[in-house]
Amino acid sequence: MAQDWEQAAQTLVEAFANTEPTPGGGAAAGVVAAIGCALGRMAAGISMRSKKADGAAKAALGEADAAFQRMGERFLRLTREDARAFDSVMEAYRLPKEEPSRGQRIQERLLSAASVPLETAEAAVRALVSAREMRPRTLGSVSSDMDCAAHLLEAAARCALTNVGINLSLMKDSDGARALRERADAVRGRMGA
Repeated sequence: MAQDWEQAAQTLVEAFANTEPTPGGGAAAGVVAAIGCALGRMAAGISMRSKKADGAAKAALGEADAAFQRMGERFLRLTREDARAFDSVMEAYRLPKEEPSRGQRIQERLLSAASVPLETAEAAVRALVSAREMRPRTLGSVSSDMDCAAHLLEAAARCALTNVGINLSLMKDSDGARALRERADAVRGRMGA
C-alpha cells in the first residue's frame, strides 16, 4: 500500500510540474480539497471507533465521514472539469483572429473556466466548516489530522478563488461575470478573507 500511494503522489507532482497549462492551479485546488476530505475521513473514522466516543459523537462523526467522502468525489470531478475548461479556453484563443465568433467563444469559455474553480471554492468552504465542527469530537491522537484537513481545505478555497479572479480579469463586463464576482466575494466572506 505504501508504495502505491507514494508512486501516485510522484505521478501527481510530475503532472503539475510539466510545462503544459493543465493541470494548473484550479485542478490543484481540487486535488488539495480532495486530500483534505480524505484526511477528514481518516480522523473521523478513527475517532468513531474510539471507546471514548459516545453515541452522539459517533453519529456526528459518521455523518461527517459520509459527507467528506461525497465531497472528496466531487472535488476529483471538479479537478477534471477544471482542466477541460481551461483547455477549452486555450482552443478558443487559437482560433484565427478573423473568425467572427472568436471573441464570443473566448468569453463563453472564460466564464466556464471561472465557474469551475468557483464551485471548487464554494465546496471547499463547506467542507472546511465541517472539519472545524468535527474538531472537538475528534480523538486527540488524530486531532492534528482534522486540523490539517481544515488547513488544506482553506488553502484549496483560496487557490480556487485565485483562479476565478484571473479568469474574470480576462472577461468583458457581463451579467455572468458580475454574478461570479458576487459569489466569489461571498466565499471570501465565509472564510473571513
